[in-house]
Amino acid sequence: MDVRFTYYGQRYALAETDAELLEAEAVEQCASCPQTDSFRCSNERYNQIHALILGAIRSNTQSVFTDCPHREKLGWLEEIHLIGPGILSDFDARMLYEKILKDMCPLRKNTCGTC
Repeated sequence: MDVRFTYYGQRYALAETDAELLEAEAVEQCASCPQTDSFRCSNERYNQIHALILGAIRSNTQSVFTDCPHREKLGWLEEIHLIGPGILSDFDARMLYEKILKDMCPLRKNTCGTC
């Protein structure tokens, strides 16, 4: 099987093969949601925590919000309401939110008139 593209959440990768590995590339992939805000304070630990949070948001932002990209690639909806305000304050994710809401339309009753 010739795998040309896939994505995984990871920090390190180990490639084992009997063939000569000429090239391997790992690229951070996420939805196109530019960062719109920043946080910096005098406490370096808070700055590091915020950087970790931003990295987690980016790694879980694909064409849907994922929960654990290292083991599953299904879209989950709790990110939209649990950390939605945080995502929207740090990233321009409006178009992604609109896309996700449109994706949900066929699965729900049209009670609000948006579908």
